Amino acid sequence: MCEYLHSTIIAGANAILPARTVGNDHTPKLPKDLETLLQHYHFLNRVLHSIRLWRKHPHTFSPSHDRKWSIYLVRLNNIYCLYKSIFSPIPVLPMTLSSCRTDNFQQIFATLSYTSKLLRGLHLLKEKEFQDFSIKSHIESRNHNFDTDISSFINSALFRSHRRIILDRVFIDHPTTPQLLTNPKDISDAVVDHFQNTVPIKFTPPSHISALPDRWCSEYSPMDSVSPDIYGSLLSPPSLEEWLTTVASMPNGKASDLWRQAMVFPIPIGDLFYNRLSSILATHNVLTGGNFAGLPGGTCRDLIITLESIIYDANYNNSPLWILSQDISKVFDSVNLTMLKFALERIGLPASSIMLILSLFMNRSNQVFTAHGDTSLYRVYISIDQGEVVFPLLWVIYIDPLLSVLKKEMLDPYILRSLTLLLTILDDASNLAINNLVFMDDSTLISSTKARLEYMLSITEEFYALNNTSANHQKYVLLPLTTTSTISPFNIKGSCDFIRKQIAGECNLFAAILCPAKLSVKQVIYLYNTVLIPKLEYRMQVTHFSEKDCYTATQLIHSLIKQKANFSRSLSNPLLYLSQALELTNLFSHLIQCHVTNLFLMANSSTLFIQHLFVYRLMLIQFQFLIPISPLMVDDWSLWSNMNAFKCDYIACTLASLISTPFQLQHASFNSISPDLTLPGHTPLYSCISPQIFKACLKVL
Repeated sequence: MCEYLHSTIIAGANAILPARTVGNDHTPKLPKDLETLLQHYHFLNRVLHSIRLWRKHPHTFSPSHDRKWSIYLVRLNNIYCLYKSIFSPIPVLPMTLSSCRTDNFQQIFATLSYTSKLLRGLHLLKEKEFQDFSIKSHIESRNHNFDTDISSFINSALFRSHRRIILDRVFIDHPTTPQLLTNPKDISDAVVDHFQNTVPIKFTPPSHISALPDRWCSEYSPMDSVSPDIYGSLLSPPSLEEWLTTVASMPNGKASDLWRQAMVFPIPIGDLFYNRLSSILATHNVLTGGNFAGLPGGTCRDLIITLESIIYDANYNNSPLWILSQDISKVFDSVNLTMLKFALERIGLPASSIMLILSLFMNRSNQVFTAHGDTSLYRVYISIDQGEVVFPLLWVIYIDPLLSVLKKEMLDPYILRSLTLLLTILDDASNLAINNLVFMDDSTLISSTKARLEYMLSITEEFYALNNTSANHQKYVLLPLTTTSTISPFNIKGSCDFIRKQIAGECNLFAAILCPAKLSVKQVIYLYNTVLIPKLEYRMQVTHFSEKDCYTATQLIHSLIKQKANFSRSLSNPLLYLSQALELTNLFSHLIQCHVTNLFLMANSSTLFIQHLFVYRLMLIQFQFLIPISPLMVDDWSLWSNMNAFKCDYIACTLASLISTPFQLQHASFNSISPDLTLPGHTPLYSCISPQIFKACLKVL
């Protein structure tokens, strides 16, 4: 009766009441039959609890309980009929409970207790069968994805889930009148208001640069060094090679069903425009700010090695160093189109090209997905689309005036002073002055004094206010050299301990996740080689680990792989690395390869600054360790390799590791940037004294 009434009420509610999603998508964890069995078991336990109370307190029994029993009796008989296969014979229950008072409910209690045990056993059996089936299906699906959908396999094996925000309610955190909105119309209005005004417009730029403050009026003026002729081919018809390159670079499986059914496919004009404009700007060195991103060949590797060089130099020379890491809030929503127009005119871009770029972001409307459907269209006042392929380049152009001003008004920067044993006196041009490092929207201000760092900060704040850019001051990090703080991937004091802890933590977590998972050894090795190794490589970009350190960090992973492969734990680890065996990546060898590759890229960089930086590091190594020839020509580093100063020098360690490879670096030619570092004389000083005395007296010498 109760089940019939329940189903009738639900059916009527579904037919009449409006349905509305009020939470995340729900996926049943149990099949319907198992869930029904569990409900029957809980119902039976409630009945037993009532009978247990009547046995303990007989005076509480009343005739009204007989009326309840008549309802319970219907459901109990349905349970016996539904699961009659486990009841032999089916018990006969009394019509009333009053007749059971003669034995103080002993018989009915025993009968229902036995029934409860049988249902409990059936539930455990069905649950185990469901779990086994689910695990088997999951493993089969994961194994299939390993061959057909590697991204889904990785997410499944590492228990990754896609996080999403479902806008089914809005909480307005007002200091006096907080509100929780659940009405779909109120939610839509609140969401539109948030996204439309997420970056408040505090300043409206003037219509012409002449109205800007003097500093910025001068900076936004068209650059005299840029000839309009360089943009001659920017808007010319694409060549066949450009079409083919663009089509080949487009991702697979992204076209909508309607486009797939059509005979003509969309070609992103932004890709063609970006490729041409970025190539022109890089070839002619139009942008002077020094952003390491957005242009062909731009990489964070150069920024990281530069910052490592600064920190190493400051620690070696005990020089004052102040570093401020900045963060821009909602960078994609912080581009003012008027200021973008000024920045494009500054680099001499033709008016037609400027109009083409701005037209992509003018008179735009957006909608937001919510749990109740899409919001109404709203006008976008500021910002450009995050997914636009041209955005990184536009941002580099947009922020270049700020970086140029910081360079022109450079006061008390950190200076990498070239130390040399050469008789030739070096001029100031060989020194490298650095006051900021920028990659896309991540900027780092650098100074040798706190006062000048504050001065640069005032310039950036002025620029952000002028451009209506929202800086996230809560994420600013100030790092004077006196602290032990860290900037990934290195420590401000040059310590490797925190990197060692990070690597050990990554490896241990990886092993802990995969140990209980039902994965083949081939799948575990794939995850290690393609997922974990790149993460470790990033964290150790400017850090050298010994072979012992690498072995210790990956010890649990080696044990896990031997377990999955049913190998003995005493099996030698080098056998796992053989291409004829499991092809497990050797972390130590892989890191040497990465460091040597980065050294080659640094030595052959097309960037003039990185070329100077590389020669500076070579001269510093020569000066620090009293090497009579260029460090590139040293073929035996055993005299210095155990010294603490050597272990802290990333470039020196990389040069030493180069000896174990079949590759070698040498000067192709000598010029003003790369001088001949061979010292006059014929007998190295370290060959005249014992190695112990040489190492002990190295600083004095």
